[in-house]
Amino acid sequence: MWLFALLMTFVVILGGAILIILLSFGVANPPRAGTLRWQVNSVDDWSLAQASDEFDFFSAPVALPSPPFTLELTGDNEGLAASAWGVRLQNLWSILISREGYLSVTIDEKPQWAEFPHIRRDSDNKLYLDVQADGTMTVRINDEIAWTGNLDSLSAGEWEIVHYQSPILLWEIIALYAPDEIH
Repeated sequence: MWLFALLMTFVVILGGAILIILLSFGVANPPRAGTLRWQVNSVDDWSLAQASDEFDFFSAPVALPSPPFTLELTGDNEGLAASAWGVRLQNLWSILISREGYLSVTIDEKPQWAEFPHIRRDSDNKLYLDVQADGTMTVRINDEIAWTGNLDSLSAGEWEIVHYQSPILLWEIIALYAPDEIH
């Protein structure tokens, strides 16, 4: 009986070690559509494309490739509680993360907020957009799936950083991943 217990202990320890090694190599990380193509740590030198009472849109200095691609943004909003930040794709799709823990995915300029428990209220948040070749987009916040839908008409083109009600952002990274062969 003690031999069986010893064997099972060894199996559990070995399984745990293998799991740790696999996780350290990124086995559980969300997929990226290719390799890193572009990266910045700030939007300070981006031009203001459009401003209104509640929104400011800052044009990205590089265009999005045709799908597939992955866009990752990590930032900390230290602004007012009602402020938010995010991205807008081709003057159509807006994805926003509010400081109060809400998410909005819309095709107009009127946010439609839904609470998302994985948004960190007083810390940095990672917004991850993965768009497949068939137009399917997965939005992840802090590596958790927040929204999935089909963007039938999305093609290569403009994208912008969105500020809603004047957030104060400390950027960690803004990165674009795409396959080696950009269509």
